[in-house]
Amino acid sequence: MRIRVLLTCVAAAAVGLPATQAVPRPVPQAVPPPAPTSAVADFDGDGCSDLSVWHPDSGGWEVAHCGDPWPPGGGWIYGQTLHGPAIRAVPGDYDGDRRTDLAVYDGSSGVWTIKESGRGTVRSEPFGAIGDVVVPADYDGDGATDVAVFRPSTGTWYVRPSAGSRSYAVPFGVADDTPVPGDYDGDTVADLAVFRTSSGTWIVLRSSDGVVTYQGFGLPSDRLVPADYDGDARTDPAVFRPSDGTWWVLRSGDGGVLAERWGGHGDEPVPADYDGDGDADLAVYGQGVWRIHGSTEEIALAGVPVPAMYLPQ
Repeated sequence: MRIRVLLTCVAAAAVGLPATQAVPRPVPQAVPPPAPTSAVADFDGDGCSDLSVWHPDSGGWEVAHCGDPWPPGGGWIYGQTLHGPAIRAVPGDYDGDRRTDLAVYDGSSGVWTIKESGRGTVRSEPFGAIGDVVVPADYDGDGATDVAVFRPSTGTWYVRPSAGSRSYAVPFGVADDTPVPGDYDGDTVADLAVFRTSSGTWIVLRSSDGVVTYQGFGLPSDRLVPADYDGDARTDPAVFRPSDGTWWVLRSGDGGVLAERWGGHGDEPVPADYDGDGDADLAVYGQGVWRIHGSTEEIALAGVPVPAMYLPQ
């Protein structure tokens, strides 16, 4: 695959990074309207992210569907998966039915265990090794989440497409990079991408044209929270600054920067589309309570928040 490199300017010095010189940009081309995307943590397929948690001590999943009356005691017990010291939850739509499937990854064996919501079956897939970082996403554009890992020791991505084609490996990144896959070019295919902590740079290999882009945005101490915040079906580089609870979002639609304080020290960022309007909402979780931007309600549902599992680790 031939890869071209495109350098872009730092979006805003306000996030703690100096601007750099940009090369001339190509003439804009007509872009088709955004395709509808599935919300993360959407267990019933209604296009709205559900408040949901996983309990690592029991493997239980607790879900409160958006729009439904709030159940007594916090949430409905949705299902149970394996649990243990090396088990990590990896929710995703692995069968392509637009509903989130319960899934876990065993870091000690490299085995994925997935409960498919469409067929009601459980499948196990060995794919990974000790030290790998799980990066499930839809890398072939078929609407289903693919099992995938990033190997920091070699900077290599390993992907097993759900469409049935053979697994493949792509060297992209270095040991200290944080993988941040997402659909940054809006072609419905997840792009390989990393955040280089040493320079605060997002490096994306666009699946649409093979171009590699470099974009400075964020500080090493920020939490990475990429998502589609402007509803254009493209992933926006974004960070949450724990020191003051400020969200910084580089909007892909117009290139503008959103800076908004929502949350505080100790809060966990949990962005997702909680109202089903196609945009990721700013939201935080802390001490068992959810606070969603635009809502005055504080919702109690304790556990490991599922929307946070979609964020870079």
